[in-house]
Amino acid sequence: MVTTIGMFISRGRTTSCLWSSMHRKMSMVMSPACSKGTAWEEETLSHYKRSQFYNIQLGDTLKERYKILFKIGYGGSSTVWLCRDLLYQPENDPYGLGHPYRALKLGVAQASKKETEILSHLKGQQSDHLGQYLVRTFCDNFEVKDQDNSYTVLIQPPLGKSLLEYQDQQPYRQVIPIMVKNIVVYILHAIDFLHTEAGVIHTDIKPDNILFSLPENEGELLKSLEDIENFQPSKSKIDKDQHHIYKSRTIDTKITGSKEFPILIDFGTAVTFKAPAKCKGVAAPRQYRSPEVILDMEWDSAVDIWSIGVMVCDLLLGKQLFPVNNDLDHLAMMIAYLGPPSLEFLQRSTASFKYFDRQGNFKGSLKSLVPLEVVVGNNEALLEFLRSTLAWMPENRKTARQLSGHNWLPPTKAD
Repeated sequence: MVTTIGMFISRGRTTSCLWSSMHRKMSMVMSPACSKGTAWEEETLSHYKRSQFYNIQLGDTLKERYKILFKIGYGGSSTVWLCRDLLYQPENDPYGLGHPYRALKLGVAQASKKETEILSHLKGQQSDHLGQYLVRTFCDNFEVKDQDNSYTVLIQPPLGKSLLEYQDQQPYRQVIPIMVKNIVVYILHAIDFLHTEAGVIHTDIKPDNILFSLPENEGELLKSLEDIENFQPSKSKIDKDQHHIYKSRTIDTKITGSKEFPILIDFGTAVTFKAPAKCKGVAAPRQYRSPEVILDMEWDSAVDIWSIGVMVCDLLLGKQLFPVNNDLDHLAMMIAYLGPPSLEFLQRSTASFKYFDRQGNFKGSLKSLVPLEVVVGNNEALLEFLRSTLAWMPENRKTARQLSGHNWLPPTKAD
């Protein structure tokens, strides 16, 4: 099977091509009602503080332009809303969408300024790279304020369900191999653009940060959602501080695997770099964290490649490759899958010897752990791909460009 990118995205065309796909059925799903004593949505976050979230209400208009229609999601540092651009003009449509609907990402207090800086940097790239169309930027940004804080707002093209949501809908949460391959080859193009042309390391590649494009008739679909909202308003509650919490309305589109584009989103923890400069500190969520980060070494763009390998396994297996919550167990599973790290690698950081002795012997237990080929099966092409991403030494991992041509993945062409 040939995955064709250029037939949808060609030089000189607007990014409207990116959001185009086949007409398909769509169901509107409302979240079930919750009791007043139950935490809703962002309230369930372990770090939730009401004062960090702007008290937005349905029907509000921000910047005298963007009317809030309903909530479509939330994350650790933002809520996301569907809005209507009241000043929309077809001849001045930066994304060529052909409709006035936009996603409005409302960051928690002071948390989204870094993402805005990264996205502004990406937006300013003059590039013909296919991957630039596979990362989500913005068409407008501004701030709103209340008596306590300032909040960053990003206006972006609306997208569909996340890869995580799609995975959760599959039997045993296992995504079929051809779907995984088609998704990964696109994301590798996005990563190659970030690494080689934009000088950006994403650091947070995972299924919930990959969204699918909406179908070709997305304007009609979003209009029907607006009509449903008017007829049956989203469930909401008001807390003791008169802060409004809304239930999200889901756009549950059918994913075929051949016409949708996976789009890489959420650059809130991304960093810019100039090779061969190195970074330091924590990067990536626990289950997607590379060994050099765990061992407090300097790291570079290879952390994104490690995350790709882990994500491939998670999608195929239907469960986490590293279901751990501490560094010792995490390293033990890495040793089981990959064999022990070299002493040369361990000597790059004194933190290594918290878990290994001076001869490189692991201090933890390796009982009941199995090698990678037992976990994912004896598929040599897949194993070779994974070994090219899940290598102890970052310099031994292949680049995104090299991986995009791997024989485990479908070939791509740009005509």
